[in-house]
Amino acid sequence: MFSVIYYLDLFGVAIFAITGALVAEQQQLNILGVLVSAILTAVGGGTLRDMLLGETPVFWIQDPVYLMIAAIAGFSVYFVAPYYRFRGRVFLLADAVGLAVFTIIGIQKAISIDVSLVNAVLLGTLTGVGGGGIRDVLLGRRLPLLLQQELYATAAFLGGWIYILLDLSAFPSLIAVLISMLVVISIRLAAIHWGLRLPVFRIQETNRILTQIRTKNAIE
Repeated sequence: MFSVIYYLDLFGVAIFAITGALVAEQQQLNILGVLVSAILTAVGGGTLRDMLLGETPVFWIQDPVYLMIAAIAGFSVYFVAPYYRFRGRVFLLADAVGLAVFTIIGIQKAISIDVSLVNAVLLGTLTGVGGGGIRDVLLGRRLPLLLQQELYATAAFLGGWIYILLDLSAFPSLIAVLISMLVVISIRLAAIHWGLRLPVFRIQETNRILTQIRTKNAIE
């Protein structure tokens, strides 16, 4: 089981590195910018998780293979992108898979050192969305994806709780991992397909509605 999780982790690193490199391509960065964006997206969330857990040195220092995978994936996109246009659906699917993989692995690592279940889910969510958030802030994007209306961090959070419930129910580890990943991916892709979004905090709109209600009551 450990080897399966390890290779899933490397797979997630490769996927997130690709998505980070594609964002850099959209921003028209040079090869160094592509590499930085790829690596930050791939290992940023896990780095934050390890720092909060007091796990030092962080995972990619203990095992340089993570950085090697991220760098290779980033460079590959840099050299392939001019000749092959990545479709938006491929990008979104890859990102959803990476989100699912990192979320579950983050939860497992937190649980392995006896972190509470609530904090484990939060740390798993951070592992999934943290790298993209750091990347978006560094690249000066208008608003990080995890803070937008889209069901992104929410998908990771809900999928994380599904994993916890399955684990507590004594499901086989691999089955619990696969089902939880499928939940994260399904929620994320369903949100994209049907435009499912979280409600936006709009004080002006709320005040307008309250004013209309007061006016109607005054007239009556």
